[in-house]
Parts: sequence; structure tokens; C-alpha cells
Amino acid sequence: MNKFIKKFTVAFFALLFSISVYGGELTDLKKERQEVQKNADSAGGMLKEVRAEKNTLLAEIDQLDDELTAVTEDLTFVEGQIVETEQLIGKTEIELASAESKRSSQYESYKKRVRYMYINGSVGYLDVILKSEDMTDLLNRAQYVTRIAESDKLLVAKLQETENLIGEKLEEINKSKREMVFLSGQYELKYADLESAKLKKAQLVEKLSADEALYLQQIKDLEEDSNRIEKLIKDAEAEIARKLAEERARAVSVYQGGKISWPVPSSGNITSPYGNRIHPINGRTEFHTGIDISANYGADIVAAEGGIVLSAGWNGGYGNTVVINHGNGLSTLYAHGSKLVVSAGESVSKGQVIAKAGSTGYSTGNHLHFEVRLSGKHTNPISYVRG
Repeated sequence: MNKFIKKFTVAFFALLFSISVYGGELTDLKKERQEVQKNADSAGGMLKEVRAEKNTLLAEIDQLDDELTAVTEDLTFVEGQIVETEQLIGKTEIELASAESKRSSQYESYKKRVRYMYINGSVGYLDVILKSEDMTDLLNRAQYVTRIAESDKLLVAKLQETENLIGEKLEEINKSKREMVFLSGQYELKYADLESAKLKKAQLVEKLSADEALYLQQIKDLEEDSNRIEKLIKDAEAEIARKLAEERARAVSVYQGGKISWPVPSSGNITSPYGNRIHPINGRTEFHTGIDISANYGADIVAAEGGIVLSAGWNGGYGNTVVINHGNGLSTLYAHGSKLVVSAGESVSKGQVIAKAGSTGYSTGNHLHFEVRLSGKHTNPISYVRG
């Protein structure tokens, strides 16, 4: 039996070593995968922010384009008005020059006649009287001289009035031109500001596009890393499964059968045997798949034989339960423990404490529910513990 335990222990230490080695690698790979996923999520979040900011800038650039179009149209209209105004100014300046020329010419003629009449006034009138044929002719001649003088004076006044009106018109046109030139300058400044703002936003869009491409590449690289790690994890899990199967097969081949130990060293009292019984909780007749052994709370529960722990934890109505595989299809079950002191995958030897007695799960008091199973099917434990 000692030789069996030695072989069994060596085989399962090899199993645990394999699990430890590959399990460590698997843990590292899973941590690496989590880190890659974290980085991918971060890059995805940054990509979302960059795209949102880029879309906002593109919308602002579209708005600036609309404003530039409107300003360009206004500027074109104003510049056209300036050209028309300059043409009107040129035409008005010609009219003013012509009016000034006419007024000056007429004024000079008027001055000459007035000067002549002033210098030769008496002679002129005497000449008019002497040459007159009669009184009527005299009066007519005098009246004509007076009318000519008054006409000249009136014409000069009208020419002066026309010149003044043209001058006022020219001043108004020049004022309008100055206002339009000022307005044109304002539009040009606004256009320059809009162009500058558009350029800055376009530069930001270009930078964001570069950032977008960078994050896309990062996400692609991280996806490739994640796929690579995922494959490594699957390979590691497959290798662990292969090693487990291989070492378990070796362990099974070592086991030669034989008697097993009593699982509660401090008590030999069976309170409920294997087979049909009245269930202590629901009162119905049911098949009891093991034996119940009375035990004080916290009493030691030991492995009936050496093996590897298949499971150790809560198991529904069984409460805290340990299941040990002894090889060759033989396994034992220990239920209702108050505390478990072994873990799944752990190698245990015959007589090793694996749990403490209790009343967890469907139980009416402190005891051990003990089962023996062959190839997963329950059988009477008494034939194994007592022979």
C-alpha cells in the first residue's frame, strides 16, 4: 500500500506541477488579454472623441464657407457699385466742367458789356438817341439795352445755380463712393477673418484626421494582439486539459484497488444506512445514496484513500462538499462539512484531513454524509470501508 501511495503521489505531484506551469502561463495570458482589451477600449473611446470633434469642426467649416460665399457676394456687389459710382462721378465731373466753362464764358461776356456800358454809358445812350428815328424807336432801343443786360445777369445766375447743383450732386456721389469704399474695406476684413478661421479649423481637422488614423491603427494592432493572445490562451487551456488527462490516466493506471479507510476517526456510529429510508426533512421514502456518520461539530473528516480532489465547495443540498478521485473509476464524496480545508486539483493522501464536520445544506444535525461511487454511480460504502 505504501508503494501504491508513493507512485500515486509522484504521479499527482507531476500533474500539479504541469497545472502550475501552464496555469501560470494561462493567468499571465489572461492578464495580458485584459490589458490589451483595456487599451483597445481606451483607443476606441479616444477615436470616438476625435471623430466627434472632427465632425463638429467640419460642420463649422461648412458654416464658414456659407459665410464666405455671402461676404463674397456682398463684396462683389459693392465693388460693382463702386465702379458704377466712379463712372457716374466721371460723367458728373464732365458736366460740372462744362457748366463751369459756360458760366465763365457768359460771365466774361456779361462783364465786358457791363464794363463797356459803364465806360461808355452816356455816349452809348447818346448814340442810341441820335440814331433813333423817333421817340418810339428811342424807347425801344433803350429797352433792348436794358433787357440785354438783365438777360445776361439772369443767365449768369442760372448758370451759377446749375453749377452749384452739379457740385452738390458730385459731392453726394463722392460721399456715396467713400461709404461704399469703407464698406468694401469692412467686407475685405471680414473675408480675411473668415479665411483665417477656416484655415485654422482646417489645420485642426488635418491633425484630428492624423489622430483618427493613429487610433484606427492602434485598434487594429490591439485586435491582432487580442486574437494572438486568444489563440495562445486556447492553446494553453488545451495543453492543460491534455496534461490533466494524461496525468489522470497515469494515476488511474497506478491504482490497484483495495480497502479504504473510515472517514470519521472520532466516530463509528452510522445514523442512516445506504438504501431506502424515510427522509428526515420531507418525510418521504427516498433512496439514500450513501451513509450518514454522526460527528461532533468541527470533527476531522479524512480522505478514505489517496487521490486528487475533483471538487471542493458548495454543492446545493449537500452543502460544503469534497469529491476525491482515487483512480480506476473510484471516487468518494464527503458532504455537509462546516469547513473545507482542501481545494480542487489538490493531491491528498489517505487519512489526510480534508474537511470539518458540520450541518450545511439539507441537514438536521452535525454529521458526515459519505458516498462511494464507481464510474460516477453510487454504491454501498460499507463493502469498501469494512470489507
